[in-house]
Amino acid sequence: VVNLLKSIPGNHILLDHYLDKAIEVEADAICDGEEVYIIGIMEHIEPCGIHSGDSNAVLPPFNLTDSVLAKIKKYTKEIVLALNTVGLINVQFAIKDEEAYVIEANPRASRTVPFIAKAFKEPYIHYATQIMLKNKTVVISGIGPGLGQELAYGAAEHGANCVLAARSKDKLAEVQEKIIKDGGKAISVTTDITNQEDCKNLIDAAVNKFGAVDCLLNSAYRPGNFTEFLDSDLEDWKETMNTNFFGTLGLTKVAVEQMKKQQKGSIVMINSLITKKPLPTQGGYAASKSALTGATKILAKELGPHGIRLNSVYMGWMWGPPVEAYVNGTAEMMNIKPEDLIKNITKDIPLGIIPDDRDCANAALFLASDLASVITGANLDVNGGEFMS
Repeated sequence: VVNLLKSIPGNHILLDHYLDKAIEVEADAICDGEEVYIIGIMEHIEPCGIHSGDSNAVLPPFNLTDSVLAKIKKYTKEIVLALNTVGLINVQFAIKDEEAYVIEANPRASRTVPFIAKAFKEPYIHYATQIMLKNKTVVISGIGPGLGQELAYGAAEHGANCVLAARSKDKLAEVQEKIIKDGGKAISVTTDITNQEDCKNLIDAAVNKFGAVDCLLNSAYRPGNFTEFLDSDLEDWKETMNTNFFGTLGLTKVAVEQMKKQQKGSIVMINSLITKKPLPTQGGYAASKSALTGATKILAKELGPHGIRLNSVYMGWMWGPPVEAYVNGTAEMMNIKPEDLIKNITKDIPLGIIPDDRDCANAALFLASDLASVITGANLDVNGGEFMS
């Protein structure tokens, strides 16, 4: 390789041999913005700088002196704080002649974290998720008895400042009360997302109370009437589009204006499997969600340079109060057992279950958090694999 490079006319590549016979080491750490905790230091077995994609490493390291380990810990902590890291970070070192040279630092969950978690029997990914939403202000629209409330409860459990939005004052009060009772932080604002003034009031309330808007979870929706196209009133389609598409984008626009000031933000669109698996009688709903899919991609492109991420989650069946009521009511009407109806529903779901709405909410919270800091414009199927059926 060296001879080839030398033969290239005008080549000015400098080959540095300082890694020769060095030991490569990785340090993984978690930081909440102030305190740094090093979860593990791993020593590579292969020569430093050699990567096949399947590197081998051991934990704890066995060729490093106490002096070198102290340097690794010191440098790691300094780098973590200098980068204002909140969450996980991986720092790679080359160790030679008792000196520690920094190769690179990656503020993300590395491939070594699951190994360290397994070795020490500690759920470090879970800890990082809690930290990465801690004190972030999360605005959640569509607080209701299903996914909406689970998004709120999940965000609160991870330490977020929750700003709850819905048209129902009673439901908002119920969810807010539970979050505060459980030690969380929440405010609620009665909001109709089709009303731009309501959207502005919601974002203003978030900023006035918590100082920023870090995440927006667009969960509010209108299902529309369940009728086939020829029997449909297109005014119903327009109302559905007005909520699911224009209303969602109206709230998004106001939130983005604030996020641009911060040069950072995350927006998650709660979309639907109906866009990928069409069902009769749901034309208006499917059309509105399909339009949202296209718009989200465009916004991800436009807003990426401002540090604003937009992603979509595609929900299918979700087990919670609404679906439970549907299953019990339909089974009674059909004079069958609820279990038999569930079997019929899950026959097209590879995991063989109706996903729990809390598990579905967790996927959206992942995309909202800094664990997904380099993900934007993504479509994540959260439906037990039913999108493949």
